[in-house]
Amino acid sequence: MKNIIKTLMVVISSVALSSFAYAGELSVTGTAKATYNIGSGSSTGNALGVNNHIDFTGTGETDFGAFTYSIQMEPSGATQTVADQSLTLATAYGTIGVFVSEGGLDLEDGGSRGVYARATDSGGPDNPVDNGDISSYNNMQYHTPAGLLPFGTVFKVAYSGNTYDTAINDSNAAGTARAPSTTTFGTLTAYQITAAPIEGLSIGASYMDPGEQGISGTKVNQKAEWGAAYAKYDIGAIGLGYSKSLNAPINSFGVAQTIEYYEANNYSVSFNVNENLSVSYEKEKNERIGADATADASQTTDAIQAAYTAGGLTLAVSHGETKNVSYGTSTQGNTLIAVSMAF
Repeated sequence: MKNIIKTLMVVISSVALSSFAYAGELSVTGTAKATYNIGSGSSTGNALGVNNHIDFTGTGETDFGAFTYSIQMEPSGATQTVADQSLTLATAYGTIGVFVSEGGLDLEDGGSRGVYARATDSGGPDNPVDNGDISSYNNMQYHTPAGLLPFGTVFKVAYSGNTYDTAINDSNAAGTARAPSTTTFGTLTAYQITAAPIEGLSIGASYMDPGEQGISGTKVNQKAEWGAAYAKYDIGAIGLGYSKSLNAPINSFGVAQTIEYYEANNYSVSFNVNENLSVSYEKEKNERIGADATADASQTTDAIQAAYTAGGLTLAVSHGETKNVSYGTSTQGNTLIAVSMAF
């Protein structure tokens, strides 16, 4: 991996020193969304909210290929703040890029056919333990070019060199130091592969591996790692999807281990009623597997959704129910009404 990183840095440096950039373009896109959340069961209260994403994207050409710079603004309290950034260069040999809070490769949601969102990402009371993702850390990536590999296969690799430094959003800033502990890791490498072997079918898998875990002199009994795989198949107006993910938490010597891993299985189907209206059903089962049987638990979420799109306007309704919320014993329901405007 060190050789890969060195090669990427040499390529980036060469491009910066020897290529010429030509006048590019700047575009502004985004979404504004209003939601109304209605809880039921042991979940109470109605919540009305507004959210937005505003993306500024600059593009241009160099002697080596096209570059893209993207910055996303999101609300944080009463102010609008920078949320994500990325700078990529697409060449004939692939795409290289640097990502800040962006560039996720985890495919835990890859099989979801929810027409609004994944069942457990629809504003409900569910609280599954999801996989970690490289987008939570500043990282650099390489993607193979489209058409290089058979069956539409694309391979991506990402590397985060020091997760102990956070908030390094300025090339002149040193970031904020975060001391390593028995439950943290210092480097991360993530991989993703996707393919379309036959018409209508798409498949993929992802894996993230921390290179440095715990602290010096502390033995790690179980290393943290995350993996996922999915398959989606479209036949006419019907879409089928399945995904599976595994999440093993870090466990250090001398620390009592209660959780061995988390597993999620997601099944979903969608139907396009016409060019504007789509409906979907999704079931997600999240399991917690303990180091002994006393910690075993599961949570199941079912969701029915409908979405109507007309130009940049989307009206969506999602109704879901979660059993054993947060791997406990309660059952809670949730209905979400959303209006989204894309510009």
